[in-house]
Amino acid sequence: MQNFDHMSTVLDALNHAPIRSRGADFTRVREYFLDGHQRVFRQNIVLSAHLTPEANSVISRFSHNVRGTVKLEEEHKGSLRRVLPSMQIRQFYHRLPDCASLSDQDDKRFEFFRDHVLSKIGAKQQAHTMIFCSSYIEYIRIRNHFNKTEASFGGCSEYASVSSVARARSIA
Repeated sequence: MQNFDHMSTVLDALNHAPIRSRGADFTRVREYFLDGHQRVFRQNIVLSAHLTPEANSVISRFSHNVRGTVKLEEEHKGSLRRVLPSMQIRQFYHRLPDCASLSDQDDKRFEFFRDHVLSKIGAKQQAHTMIFCSSYIEYIRIRNHFNKTEASFGGCSEYASVSSVARARSIA
């Protein structure tokens, strides 16, 4: 999902009746659509590479079909150990502190990342560290922080050109 807010706005607009007719022939529109019941007769198909909270949100907020909801999920065992069997890859998981409100959640997560994770990476001078951002908005925030602090980093995103991705991979 490139822009989840845009997708939520579009799906929310599907449940509203049109304001102007614009020459539509209402004799061809089913009556339950005109009565505002289109959300229970519409079929939504959500495809995602991973089961994410955003995909679950789309299903729970916008899929109210009278026939119910079906979620199919395939479990992958993982292949990182097969790809790099000789390398010892260390992963770190941090528990974030509780947040009082959802509106402050993004700011608190970034502050925790900046104060706890980045400070440890900088103190140990760890090179070749990959930081995964779950959304493009988080990536932009972290990229802007790196640019502001003049840190040496290579950023890759779905919007980056092939040459900039190759340049980021070759940073030593």
